Amino acid sequence: MKYTFLTGLFAILLVVSCKPQKDTGIPSGIEEKRTLLAQKQTELGQLKAFIKELQDSIEAQAPSKKEGVLVTTLNLEKKDFKHFIEVQSNIEADDMVLASSEMGGRILNMPIKEGSYVSRGQLIATVDAEPIRKQIDQAQNSLNLAKDVFSRQSRLWKQKIGTEMQFLQAKNNVEQLEKTIELLNIQLKKANVYAPISGVVEKVILEAGELAGPGAPIVQILNPNKLKVVGQTPEIYIKNIRKGQRVKVVVPALDDMTFSAPVTLVGTSLNPANRTFKVEAATHSHKGQLKPNLLAKIVINDKTYPSVITIPADLIRHDVEENAYVMVLGQKDGQYFAKKVIVQTGDAYDGQIIITEGLKESDVLIEKGASGLVDGELVKVYK
Repeated sequence: MKYTFLTGLFAILLVVSCKPQKDTGIPSGIEEKRTLLAQKQTELGQLKAFIKELQDSIEAQAPSKKEGVLVTTLNLEKKDFKHFIEVQSNIEADDMVLASSEMGGRILNMPIKEGSYVSRGQLIATVDAEPIRKQIDQAQNSLNLAKDVFSRQSRLWKQKIGTEMQFLQAKNNVEQLEKTIELLNIQLKKANVYAPISGVVEKVILEAGELAGPGAPIVQILNPNKLKVVGQTPEIYIKNIRKGQRVKVVVPALDDMTFSAPVTLVGTSLNPANRTFKVEAATHSHKGQLKPNLLAKIVINDKTYPSVITIPADLIRHDVEENAYVMVLGQKDGQYFAKKVIVQTGDAYDGQIIITEGLKESDVLIEKGASGLVDGELVKVYK
């Protein structure tokens, strides 16, 4: 009834407004113009109010379907969630040795260079041993003389000529010189420096022609098949790491190269300066890609939560009261709308966060398009 009355009234006004007027001109006087302007403004306000009332009446009888904000949704499900800690670490050599000469002297020959692969026992350098060879020659001459004296003394002793002391002294001279020559030959062998392990020559410390002191390192050899990842871990994680546990290792410099490695050492003492303990994981060169002193990350699974709801952490919002909330999908009268839900959160890792309270598996989370939505705002789900 009201709708019919308003429609009729609106039609009358339109007819009246369209009817030709005898006087459509603008008055010439300033006061008349102001009076006419005020009159028209009043009429305009009344017309706008009438139009608004008419629109509301139409909407009440035949409501239009509004288009909502386009969003995507995410179905929730419970699943196991693993939390990890990341420990900054370094790649270190687990089998790096220095090859040195036990005797001093000038290096005469070095058939290897940096980067060369050597086998255990392979000759890598020769030290000048001429002084020892001369000592051996001198000792050999003395031995020959001592043997001749001992032979003569033995014959005399059998004939009961001479004293027993002379016989024993001649015998002892032979034995002493034989021992001396034996020791000199052993020392002569030390003029050759051999590789103590199989591996790659990482560094040449002394070159051919340089003087090497007794025990001075000549080359450094690395076994590329025995490397380790070493990190200092905060003490709060000491209960979460054990020997034999497998960890993930990430090497940022090699495009985030990732591999698994077993923990071979868990430190038994803490560094008092930074309250950390050492963790080591064994690995190898991975076809020469890993090198000592490369930076890496040890990723350790410290906690596992069975059957929990997790969502992308960037969907969490905070209101003015610092309450964490998300937007879930609601439905009423055939239309979808955004519904604000206060949530409690738990541990987070790799962009995912645990929801401990507020959500259930039947909820549908608004994902893309959630930013800027308000509670109750209409949305349209992108299929």
